[in-house]
Amino acid sequence: MQFLTILSLLCSVASSATLTTRQDHDAYPLNLTLAGPPDAQYWLLSEENMPPGISRTTFDEEDASPRLIRRATECSGDHRANTGDCVALINALNGDSNLIQNSPRNIRYNNCYVSWSSVVSGVRWEFTPHARDVYNVCNSNGAVSGLKRDASIGGRSTTVCLSNRASGCS
Repeated sequence: MQFLTILSLLCSVASSATLTTRQDHDAYPLNLTLAGPPDAQYWLLSEENMPPGISRTTFDEEDASPRLIRRATECSGDHRANTGDCVALINALNGDSNLIQNSPRNIRYNNCYVSWSSVVSGVRWEFTPHARDVYNVCNSNGAVSGLKRDASIGGRSTTVCLSNRASGCS
């Protein structure tokens, strides 16, 4: 019985440490604008709102196991987005402390969208590892398109897509 209590306490401390680490990250609120016609809206990250120093060539930090990434990631030859735009968007989201809105379910920077298949709640930086996984597995010849299923955002499972379109993530 004591073993189970200690194990439960250790798991609790480990999950708290993970949250604390992320909260200590250089967080900032991205100033996204709701754009597009009423039937095809998206959250726009414009050049004017891009935080200073965001890399368009390399990720701010790397993580995750390549074996786990490949299992849940599917690439597409259609709707390929510019890799530089996607790297910049993913890096910008990595520090975004804003809450995820219910609608629309996509964020755009230039030619690249991060979109998700179902309503989730959480913080926008939670998209970063999943979008990065898609990028790492699916990018080639300066373009990327793909999705990651069973991505955990705010404790809920959803599909996260990286492509050049706002819709179609399922």
